[in-house]
Amino acid sequence: MVAVTPLGPVGKVNRVFDTDASIILLTDVNSSVAVRLQSSRVAGILEGTGDGTCSMKYVFKRAEVKIGEKVVTSGLDGIFPEGLLVGYVSEVTKEGGEMFQLIRVLPAQDLNSIEEVVILKR
Repeated sequence: MVAVTPLGPVGKVNRVFDTDASIILLTDVNSSVAVRLQSSRVAGILEGTGDGTCSMKYVFKRAEVKIGEKVVTSGLDGIFPEGLLVGYVSEVTKEGGEMFQLIRVLPAQDLNSIEEVVILKR
């Protein structure tokens, strides 16, 4: 199940207890979400970096990626529904011999200021 706020998803439920639940945040190194760039529709996998941001992986170098572009869920992972705003591209790096570019993504929701979430059942 997915935890969301009005600004977008914040993570997925990891464990459920009697009165609460444990959630793996998008920025956690154990998190991965199938996403795509909203305007170009280029798909990739969003992984947490552990430092408050995420990285979008497996995007070929030839794909055009713009700073500020919206990143949304693709629904291809079968967990997150399609079309939820995850964040915005903050940095794009196309390094030497690598096949893919590194795309840094800032989450749409400040994960340090969450008070309540809604759990979406799939």
